[in-house]
Amino acid sequence: MVSGLAPLSSVDVVPARVLPRNPAIKSADDVACALEEVACGDSRVSNAQKACDEAVRLAKATFQKKTVFNLFGRDVNWADRRAELVGAIEEFATAKEHRATLFADGVKTREFTFGTIKFRGHGASIALRSGEDAKSVLSKIEDKCEILKKILELLGKLKLFKQPLRTFVRIKNELNQAGLKAAWSEGLLSDEEVGELGFKKVAAGETFSIEIGEYLVQSERRNA
Repeated sequence: MVSGLAPLSSVDVVPARVLPRNPAIKSADDVACALEEVACGDSRVSNAQKACDEAVRLAKATFQKKTVFNLFGRDVNWADRRAELVGAIEEFATAKEHRATLFADGVKTREFTFGTIKFRGHGASIALRSGEDAKSVLSKIEDKCEILKKILELLGKLKLFKQPLRTFVRIKNELNQAGLKAAWSEGLLSDEEVGELGFKKVAAGETFSIEIGEYLVQSERRNA
């Protein structure tokens, strides 16, 4: 065994000679020796990586098989089945005629043995209109703010060592949506003003969510 290189398998080959712990190259033979050791070590690490990759591939294949359940006499992908169940719960719970069945007056959360369903209220907010994005909003802001537009144009013309400044300094012009929404919520911007920038008002309402609990087998439940 070569010192410092633990064998990874019985087929590993190790160089016959290695340089000392703090190698000092003193000859062409030392160069050849060092190159052989580097090539050997790289090869062994590469083999280890390939073995790990293969193990991961096999583990993923096993995982995929375990996520397919036999239900109703046929194989069912669990992700699809889960989406069906969660969707059915949400459809039932969000229907007005069923809400009184699930929730007492004023209560928005109900706990079950294996999960919790809840409604959460949210205030009015703003969101980008369909077809709008950060780039289009920035363009509208620049059109409305002549000074900003001129500053951006000036930054584009600045040079350092006869090269554009942007070659050396990354100057990012980004939309601060959080700041814009905060300004609107604080009354600093009106509905009309944010509308001119490409936003729409989203009325106050509720969102429905499902939290899935931990499933314990019968013996674990008794010991819990």
